[in-house]
Amino acid sequence: MAKFKVLAGDFPKGNADFNDVCMIFQRSGRLPSKVYFIDVESYSVQDGGVIELQLFNGLRLLIERNDAFLKTIKTALFDQPQDIELRRQQWQQRQANGGTKVSSH
Repeated sequence: MAKFKVLAGDFPKGNADFNDVCMIFQRSGRLPSKVYFIDVESYSVQDGGVIELQLFNGLRLLIERNDAFLKTIKTALFDQPQDIELRRQQWQQRQANGGTKVSSH
């Protein structure tokens, strides 16, 4: 499984894993252990070699730039609607139905 490094934000600092559908974190209190890429509201590549992620639930992550991670998130979000309000509605519907459930290909 591929790794990325969390530098700051609402998840524990340090290494975490990712695959083609989600990020996997060491369990920490009430935070989810998995975050699916379709639950990412936005991401941006910042100066200084970092990637900033904003999740629909308000949580944020600052991670060390990782080209494999960046390619994975771009690919995962490519087929999602461009309209952020539509994506937010879809996220809210997934939450009402028990959360995001995605199977790996």
